[in-house]
Amino acid sequence: MQSCKKMYLNFWTRIFQLVDDPDSRISSPIRLQIEVMEALEKFNRDSHSEIIRLAHKVLAKAQKGTWNIL
Repeated sequence: MQSCKKMYLNFWTRIFQLVDDPDSRISSPIRLQIEVMEALEKFNRDSHSEIIRLAHKVLAKAQKGTWNIL
């Protein structure tokens, strides 16, 4: 099992690789939509106000249908 530090590094490395990827079809799989929304709901109840604010902002966009990351 990878350490958390290694997983974060892998995650951010891949995010930076996507910046220059010419494929416009890059997105999160639809099958992850429920998990993403559940995670956002948990973040929306976090003890840190900044995390709550950001989660609320993303959830509002998702409910309006203006969120296009899935």
